[in-house]
Amino acid sequence: MWPALASLRPNNAHRELYLTDAIALLRQRNERVLAQVAPDAEEILGCNTRASLADVDRILRARKAAELMEAGATIYLPETVVIDPDVTVGPDTVIEPGVQLLGETRIGARCTIQTGSVLHDVRVDDDVTVGAHCVATASRLHAKSSIGPFSAIAAGR
Repeated sequence: MWPALASLRPNNAHRELYLTDAIALLRQRNERVLAQVAPDAEEILGCNTRASLADVDRILRARKAAELMEAGATIYLPETVVIDPDVTVGPDTVIEPGVQLLGETRIGARCTIQTGSVLHDVRVDDDVTVGAHCVATASRLHAKSSIGPFSAIAAGR
């Protein structure tokens, strides 16, 4: 497969390389080509439009939310919550609707992150309450503390 991939040229209107062209090239060279059925069709989705990119983003974020819930977090209305891939959340933490957990945010156990809050690269120790509509960036919230509602904190402030 690698030699076929190396032979590909972007000879199309979009100036892109197409994996299907590599398959065609292998067939032209009488190479053996076998199909593999993907166990999950979502694993092979393409992103050729902004709408399809949004679909893939939604799928990956839903998987992340499911992973966190499986590990013991409660997420109300997970379809409204934005969670980046490097975020961690401890058990028995509650995440309310409309929350965004971005970057490398780390949330401890037994926390509550209320509606509409945005945490970006924030370390939240155990037993912390983040009130509704708070924004925190590059900060640390110490154990058993609370902020908000409607608070904004950032490193250096």
